[in-house]
Amino acid sequence: ATTLRLEWKVDRRSIRMRIEDDGIGFDPGRPVERHGLGNMKKRANDLGGTMLIGPHSPQGTVVLVEIPVPRNHPIG
Repeated sequence: ATTLRLEWKVDRRSIRMRIEDDGIGFDPGRPVERHGLGNMKKRANDLGGTMLIGPHSPQGTVVLVEIPVPRNHPIG
């Protein structure tokens, strides 16, 4: 990849992150652990959130992460 784009959005309900690159992509049928994404997915799940990888195309990858903000948090 030669370009990486990172976006953060925070509101009272969630923290959302979008990571996008223009790399060569990868085979979505392979386990995500082989790409270092397994740890990200586990951490998102541990925080009650989600992580999605897509859209799958021959070039580039998009990773979407959403974590809920706890009610007792100052931004919640």
